[in-house]
Amino acid sequence: MSERNGDDAPQDPRDGRGHRRGGGERPQQPPWPPQPPPYPQGGPPRGGYPPYGPPPGAPPPGGPHRPPYRESGSPGVVIVTTFAGVFLMGLINVGVALLVLILGHQAEPNIAVGFGAAALVLIAFAGGFGLIGLRRPWTKGLGLGLMIGWALISVVSAGYCTGLNPELYV
Repeated sequence: MSERNGDDAPQDPRDGRGHRRGGGERPQQPPWPPQPPPYPQGGPPRGGYPPYGPPPGAPPPGGPHRPPYRESGSPGVVIVTTFAGVFLMGLINVGVALLVLILGHQAEPNIAVGFGAAALVLIAFAGGFGLIGLRRPWTKGLGLGLMIGWALISVVSAGYCTGLNPELYV
């Protein structure tokens, strides 16, 4: 039998009692890798555990799958109602202009022009964004048409018809 610390025996950093040399006791560590929990009484079910996820043919958690939202109608609906919105803005503009001319003779003309300009902007943009927010194809087109119509009338008339250029009124 060879000596414990002889040349032919491997060097063990522990002394004869299982303690490390040069330090205090080290707590026992659990075996690595950690062991899975024991089976419940009776062992694993016959055929093993089921695979992860729902069984085949069952709807996924959270209800049945719904197809992505698809707008009814075609892009042609949006295009046609956009042109209708431009035409409608032209009619609204003529009506507001007549009211501004009538009220301008009875009250201060600059105040009437200011209210007319504010009304047109409010109708075009608040109404346009409100219609777009409804998320139906025909309301999107109409809302876009109102805004495009206001911009088109403002550019073509140099702001005269929409009240953006009030110097033309005096």
